[in-house]
Amino acid sequence: MSESTVKLRGALLLDGQHHKPFSLRNIQQQSQRSQFSVQSQQSYPPDTSDGVATTSTYLRRGNLENLPPVFAPSNAAEQWRIVKSFELISFACRRLDDALKCGLDYEKWKPDTTLKECLEQYGPNELPKPKMESYLTLWIHSFYDIMMILLVIAMIILFAVGDVVAASAILIILLIATNIGAYTEYTSNKAAADLGDLPGVSLVRSANHPDNNQGWIHVVNTKLLPGMIIQLKTGDIVPADSIILSQNEECHCNEAMLTGESEPVHKVEYYVDGDDQQDTKKPDTIMEKKAENGDEDEEKALDENSHRKEQDILHHREAMTRLYMGTEFSGDCVALVVETGERTQMGRIFQAMADQEQEMSPLQKMIDKLVLILALVSIAASVLNAAVCIPTGRGVQPDSEDPQALVCVLNSVALTVAAVPENLPVALVIALAAIIKNLAKKDVIVKSLPAGEELSRLNYVFSDKTGTLTKNEMTARAVVTSEGFVGLQDQFVGPQDCTPLSAESVLSSQLPTYVRLLAAKAQDELRSNPTGDACKQAYPKELDSDENIIFERVLLETATSTTKLARMAVNINGQDYLAKVGSDWVLRGATGRATMATDLGSFSMSTVEKFDYDQSMQSLEAWAKDGYRVICVAVKPVAELPEKIVEGEEGDFGDGFIFLGCLVLQDPPREDVADNIKVIRGAGVVVSMITGDNPLTGMSIARQVGLADNLTKEEEQMCLINAYEFFRDMSEEDAKAEIRVRLDFSMTHKMGLIIGRVSPLQKRWFVEVANDMKLVTAMTGDGANDAPALRGANVGIAMGNGSDIAKAAGDMILVDSSFSGIVEAIRAGRLGFDNILKFLLFLLGTNISEVIIYLTLTFADVVIVLDALNLLVLNLLTDGFPAIALSLEKAEGDLMKRAPLRRDTSVLNRFTYISITITNLGLLISYVVVILVGNMWYLGNFRGYDTGAVDDYDKGLKQTRMMFILLINIAELLLGFSHRAPDRSIFSIGFFSGKWMNVSSLSSMLIIILMTHLPGVKNVMGTDYLDWQGYLLVAGMSVFPFLVHEVAKVLIIEPFNLSVYELCKYEYTGSKTKKSITKEASSMSQPDPEAP
Repeated sequence: MSESTVKLRGALLLDGQHHKPFSLRNIQQQSQRSQFSVQSQQSYPPDTSDGVATTSTYLRRGNLENLPPVFAPSNAAEQWRIVKSFELISFACRRLDDALKCGLDYEKWKPDTTLKECLEQYGPNELPKPKMESYLTLWIHSFYDIMMILLVIAMIILFAVGDVVAASAILIILLIATNIGAYTEYTSNKAAADLGDLPGVSLVRSANHPDNNQGWIHVVNTKLLPGMIIQLKTGDIVPADSIILSQNEECHCNEAMLTGESEPVHKVEYYVDGDDQQDTKKPDTIMEKKAENGDEDEEKALDENSHRKEQDILHHREAMTRLYMGTEFSGDCVALVVETGERTQMGRIFQAMADQEQEMSPLQKMIDKLVLILALVSIAASVLNAAVCIPTGRGVQPDSEDPQALVCVLNSVALTVAAVPENLPVALVIALAAIIKNLAKKDVIVKSLPAGEELSRLNYVFSDKTGTLTKNEMTARAVVTSEGFVGLQDQFVGPQDCTPLSAESVLSSQLPTYVRLLAAKAQDELRSNPTGDACKQAYPKELDSDENIIFERVLLETATSTTKLARMAVNINGQDYLAKVGSDWVLRGATGRATMATDLGSFSMSTVEKFDYDQSMQSLEAWAKDGYRVICVAVKPVAELPEKIVEGEEGDFGDGFIFLGCLVLQDPPREDVADNIKVIRGAGVVVSMITGDNPLTGMSIARQVGLADNLTKEEEQMCLINAYEFFRDMSEEDAKAEIRVRLDFSMTHKMGLIIGRVSPLQKRWFVEVANDMKLVTAMTGDGANDAPALRGANVGIAMGNGSDIAKAAGDMILVDSSFSGIVEAIRAGRLGFDNILKFLLFLLGTNISEVIIYLTLTFADVVIVLDALNLLVLNLLTDGFPAIALSLEKAEGDLMKRAPLRRDTSVLNRFTYISITITNLGLLISYVVVILVGNMWYLGNFRGYDTGAVDDYDKGLKQTRMMFILLINIAELLLGFSHRAPDRSIFSIGFFSGKWMNVSSLSSMLIIILMTHLPGVKNVMGTDYLDWQGYLLVAGMSVFPFLVHEVAKVLIIEPFNLSVYELCKYEYTGSKTKKSITKEASSMSQPDPEAP
């Protein structure tokens, strides 16, 4: 041979596309164009004088004979395989210049190359981490809020004029508010950053290492590089994307965190076929030949289905040789690292998450808008007050010793303090933290504070099936023979047209026991198979009638995938059998069937009945439609067992098998799911099932839990979707258009969709379309590939047993993966919104009234008796304590019996304006009455008229201030009680039924009384004792705002349905009418949902 024609078997999936295999011939052709020389060889393994081949024997691109020791192979055969792998990695890329994006760059591997230099080139083998800002940085950023800036300005002014007490009080409030916000964000970011760590070390080949005779050294996973050879054993987590070079035993990888499939994936070593002329009928050869000939007519003539199958085969070949970072490995192999860090599949998923822009939640938008409005109002009011006060002296004490301008500035500062709700950040954090704490007690972890409130608007849930709606515990339900079935639980009822066997026939036959034991033995031998426990669990005694059944010898091998077929050579009680255990593939080689009367100790094809394939398939379909998984068992008696199982061309031992029966398994629904479905649908939330399982199985579970009961044929046609078949030939644009039709139908008819065989990409499509339709969605997921869909949903819900990437992408985590956690989360989210609405209405009503009365007094030329310190204390104790208590309120009524709120629902709505107006009306009337009386009573003047009521003006000013402080305190505390039920009478839920409101109100009142009455402290507050008439006036006018608010709720808000839950409730208004959707459904071609 003058030129090697060795064919590289298999294909790689790079950058999302398949690439055909390369031979050394076309590698050399491309190399000549890129000035890359390849030295052809005569044979494999090559003959060398010292028996050891170097890399430069095969590829010559600089001096490669002195590769770094961590890349040194142990023998010629392995080195040859490494070179072939390098070629596959290098030349399968689109551009040769960028070929080694996934592998080694030969030009840069010089003899003096060090590991440190390599790490600088490729970067550490770790996933991208969230940007971690220091606590100090986050604390400084807290001051960027406009509300904080106003308070800082007020503090600086007070320090400048010498009011140290008031300035210090503002400083303390600023430190509390900013530290709470910074601490919350810092701990959240730190928890997210910790999820990206890759712990542990790996064994890496180093033939020249002096301290290790075995040639292996330990290397920290973060220092792995493309081209290193690593050793993996059972239980290891794959540290980087790799290709298997050799294996000592059968290898499997649990790739559930990537694909969502719970079944382990069978892995094989990458190998090279030495005959370029064989396999001419293989799909890759056909496609390569077509490309070389450039025959456009032949390309058009290829059947589309055949082409699709070819691509599936190529993808399957590549997947069987690849190990992906983060997946769980079982077996024993030596593998070649081909991609590390951000270039791995995990890294790409992390990057996709980072590229997605996180939209601000409605709560964040609402608070930002509210704070901006309050800031503008505060600035405008302060400027207006100064503009009126400085030139005219209105509102200034007549005999004040301070300059008039200074007094006016201090009054404007006090007005700023009155307008800014300093307690808003603290109350908001406490309200959302209460949601998180309550959900944590129910095994629901909410990671972000805004996500807690977002749950109140949730109107569409995409729920996973396995483990969420079901127990994720395969349970054996029945043993099926050709004559009927044996139920394994009391009162078990099988599908229609399936005959239950009598107890007598079961006791007299070994057939059900053989079926169960063979299925259990096969599943027991298959590593990491979740159905094994179900096959081995306890059964009724009648199925264990023969305790002497002994497996003396078992040989087992899987063909292609453990989910399809297990092949065994087994000796049972001295009888040798070849056995097949698996899905309906088992039936393909069956020509006979055993009955309950068959003697399994000595039977052959001549002693059994003829097998009817079509009838058996109909029976299996009947069980599948009812949501059961069927494991079929067939055996063939043989004279002698083989020494080992050799995979044949068919992979199934050929024909001549006798069908024994099936073991029927089911992952049953959780006991509480049906009730929770009723609750969540009663709350106006539509629930759809989205699963990678068979849609028929999904439909069966959906019927059992109440998601798809009483559907007409047309409705079932619209609701049942086999995503694999339905979307596989569609462009993304067409697929999203169909998804919109289905979601529109689902929302219009309040029916959930049953979406089976769905891929992570399709999950993302559903989320994007739902967002475009302005739905507020929750998406569940557990695999790393689900991360973009979780991030894209309004509320991403990761499963507790899911991957770290899914947990990092989700807004909340269901620790036990139970659907009841979603229901509890919605209930808690609605409670959180209720409490936020309560304290916002309370704070806005009370703060705005203080601003209005302050400006009114200035314009009326009435002495302003409250300074900045008085207002700060009142805001902290009188507003802050009740606001915090309102943020911790319990639910009033059944939160799950009302419709969800619209996504754009803001606290600034018609109900808010009505409520704030009513609150301010009552407070302003009380304020005006008390100020008028206090000015005439204690100051002896009103607008310059001397009444002569008092002789000591300074004492009268302190008494007026005392009256005003006590009035604000008591009146606002009573309004705090009233706001516990903002749209109905407080007496309907019990005036003293709120524990936290009782405690906070009593504490606030006692502190205010002590601060205004204790000697020494009252001098700082500038207050003095009242006479009994003053206390009586305060008590009477304090109740007035409460009575106004309560009467208005009973006479205005309740009768006219003016609550926020009526004004802002969500009502879907789709663009399609019911008639047009029905017409679309009837004309739409729905593919066979039974397709795999």
